[in-house]
Amino acid sequence: MKELCVKILEFFDRKFFAGFFVYVLVAVLAGWLAEAIKARHWFGAWDVLISRYFISLRSDWLTFLMKCVTQLGGAELGGVIVIAILLFLTLKKRYMHSVALALAVGVSYLASLSVKHIFSRPRPLANPLVPEDGFSFPSSHAAVGIALYGILMYFLISHFEKTWQKALVVIFGSALILAIGASRIYLAVHWPSDVIGGYIFGGLWLGIIIWLVRSWRAQEKQMRV
Repeated sequence: MKELCVKILEFFDRKFFAGFFVYVLVAVLAGWLAEAIKARHWFGAWDVLISRYFISLRSDWLTFLMKCVTQLGGAELGGVIVIAILLFLTLKKRYMHSVALALAVGVSYLASLSVKHIFSRPRPLANPLVPEDGFSFPSSHAAVGIALYGILMYFLISHFEKTWQKALVVIFGSALILAIGASRIYLAVHWPSDVIGGYIFGGLWLGIIIWLVRSWRAQEKQMRV
């Protein structure tokens, strides 16, 4: 427990707060740009066109699959996955990995919820297949999906040595992240631009977390030498 607390304190150094400041700054700028685009209705026609195409693909088996996939980015199942992995990493004494995972997913989720209330964009009203409340932009499922499975991809790529193993991780991980976003459009609970926004907010923070982990690892290697 003491070692875990030490690793947490080590993670929250100047680089963390610098990265967090950059994230907030870029998020504000991205939000301002999104508001400007929304005011001019630049994405409106594309949102409707792409959403209609996804709805046209509906079938019983695909609807069942999309309902299952979308749960992987939701708070319930996603939360269970995060807790299970955190317990595993803690038992393996991978404390820095635990902190990185918790921050990647936690901040992405909270940031997406905060931005939703700023923009207050209504969800699509036509033919939703699952009940959802709250606002639409950005998609929390997309933000959490890219943060959660993105950081797991990074952990696995760092662990594996063979190229084909790393390639499989990238292929399956990327496919899962994209499938979660696609499921939100297919189920008609988000506009395509909501999903893109979720990827941007979650992906930006994921990049900062990975940069922090790489910096910490480099410092640890220097200390051992």
